[in-house]
Formats: sequence, structure tokens, C-alpha cells
Amino acid sequence: MNFDPNFLPYPSIRYPVYAREGMVATSSPQASLAGLEALRQGGNAVDAAVAAAVALTVTEPSSNGIGSDAFAIVWADGKLYGLNASGKAPANISWEIPPNGQGVAALAALNILGNLEFTARETPDTFHRQWEAMKLAFSDVLAHVTDSRFMKEDYREWLKPEYGKKRASEIGERACIPEPLHQPKEGTVYLATADGDGNMVSYIQSNYMGFGSGVVIRGTGIALQNRGADFSLDSRAPNALAPGKKSYHTIIPGFLTKDGKAVGPFGVMGGYMQPQGHVQVITNMLDFGLNPQQALDAPRWQWIEGRKIHVEPGFNSEIVHALANRGTR
Repeated sequence: MNFDPNFLPYPSIRYPVYAREGMVATSSPQASLAGLEALRQGGNAVDAAVAAAVALTVTEPSSNGIGSDAFAIVWADGKLYGLNASGKAPANISWEIPPNGQGVAALAALNILGNLEFTARETPDTFHRQWEAMKLAFSDVLAHVTDSRFMKEDYREWLKPEYGKKRASEIGERACIPEPLHQPKEGTVYLATADGDGNMVSYIQSNYMGFGSGVVIRGTGIALQNRGADFSLDSRAPNALAPGKKSYHTIIPGFLTKDGKAVGPFGVMGGYMQPQGHVQVITNMLDFGLNPQQALDAPRWQWIEGRKIHVEPGFNSEIVHALANRGTR
């Protein structure tokens, strides 16, 4: 990636941080310090990730804990590894008790966007195409993704060039209405680590809704997550509740590679915002040359449901007005 670290087009004046021997990025200074201390004591990126993750259970207990779900992408010794530590429904579950992740939504949207031309970031056409691609990708993912053992559709079809080309051809000048999305409240933490030997970890863990299920294991203080809230009670749905099944999952770590080599970990938090955030971070860096910090600081957008899009303060008001005229609300 080629970018100018001094290019600061957005109100947030934060610069990229550089280090030679290792780095830890979390949402808590105390957790970052715990990870750095693990590196100072001779640990690697994995040790630093574990130390930071444990510290986050103390500094942000409503968002995550020992009883959370977790996912990780690890680059070690020149290879990429994945961890899916999401929980299954109990073996004796019934409907009287109220990949499975959405990362493929980001990949499918990027596949669609790869068939479209972009000349500049701050234009109505750029955001209109991004928003429509995201909605189209979500409409497939939300309709079919669940525990891979129960999926009837092959997610790999959404990663093929033919899918991207077909879906891109469906993007017109007006905003479309895909299937509605209702987003629950959530609590999640994300962290990234790297060491001097080139090992890197992209890690995310979550209680889901606040303190999770509210169930605490007796004598431990460990609160359990409530990811099962995403199961459908419609027996015909792909994500229908079933014994030993993993629910549709929102938390996704990100990792960027090029030509089989690691570029680095990245991630965002926020339930159904996550694949949308991934798309924006990647396009901001690769298509528009923003440095990693500015790629995160750029005013973001989020598809909510139907034609409804939320944008952050500082988003170009002229672009918002232009896209409202195309049917976005």
C-alpha cells in the first residue's frame, strides 16, 4: 500500500503509529499495556493477544469476558490460521428456549465492487455503489448463512467472479430495497498484535448483548454470552434453532494479505456494522490511498434496513443530499 502519513483530510487529527519490534492495538490503554508487557518479556504476538484479551475482560466487562465467543486469524511462520471459538446450542435444546459468521458479506461486497470503477472517494456515485453492493451482499448472507453443516447454499459461489459481475450489473441509479435487517444491541472488543518476527494476530471476542445472557457460572464470576439470540424459531429458516448448532455470527476479525504474504490485521466492532466497516476500511486504503489511521477516521456509513442509511457527523452533506434524491433515506 502506498499512502501519505501526513495526509489528513478529515477532522480527526490522528497519525499512524510505527514500531519495529512489535505492536498491540486495543480499545483500552491498560489492555494494550498488558499485551506490550507480554512482548517485552519475550512473548510473541499470540502471547500478547492472550494477555490483551484477558485484560479486556476486566476493563470492558460488559462487552466481553471469559464466557464470550471469540474468533481469531493468526499469521505465524509464514502461514495463515483461523480460529472459530463460537459456541453451539445445547445438545438438548428445544424451541421453548429463546462459515456461521458474516465475514463473507464483506468479501461478497468487495467482489461486487471489484467490477465497478472508482475515480474518487468523495462523490455520490462512489457511495451509492458501495451502499448498493453492501445491501446486495447482505441480502444473500442473511438469507442463507448459518452453521456450515446446515447451509443449503455454497458460500463460495458468492466469491466467484461470475457472482460479482452479476450483482454489479444489478446496481442502477436508484437505491434498491433488499430484505430488511433489524439490528440488536451488542457488546464486542477487537484487538490486533504483531511481534518482531512477523507473527500477527487479529482477534475479536464478544458477550453479544451487554453482559450477555445474564447467566453466571456458580463460583466463578464468569458471565456467559447470549449469541443464541440470533437463532430463528422458524423451523424452515437456515438459521433455525437446533441442538448442537452454531448460530449466525456477527463478529469477524480481518486480515489483509497480498500474493500469499501478510500485510496485516484489521478489524472493527459493532454487530452488523462489522462487514460494512471492513468494506470501508479496505476500499479507503486500497482504492483511495488513505493511510490506516485516516481509513478509520473517515466518516462512516451504515446500512440499517430497506433504503435507510446512517452516516456519521462530518459526512459530506452535498453527497447525502444527492443520494437522498436517488431514493436513499
